[in-house]
Amino acid sequence: MRVHWERQGTRSRLSLHDSGGLVSRVEYTNAFIEGLDPEDDPTPFAEPEHWDFGLFLKNVLEDEGRRHRLYRDGFMAG
Repeated sequence: MRVHWERQGTRSRLSLHDSGGLVSRVEYTNAFIEGLDPEDDPTPFAEPEHWDFGLFLKNVLEDEGRRHRLYRDGFMAG
């Protein structure tokens, strides 16, 4: 399973692909404020993935340790 995420302003797109191609694609309005770089957020301990659930999913699915902690059933195995 491959995951692709992209953001353009206040719009984001999350796509999931398997060996057969596109499985699912979601386009949505994220919580980022237009013109404010999420990397510059002054909120203590805030990360860009805290403001965009699709980015959070991408980061979890691409990190084996995080994925295992959240999806103990082996999601995306093999």
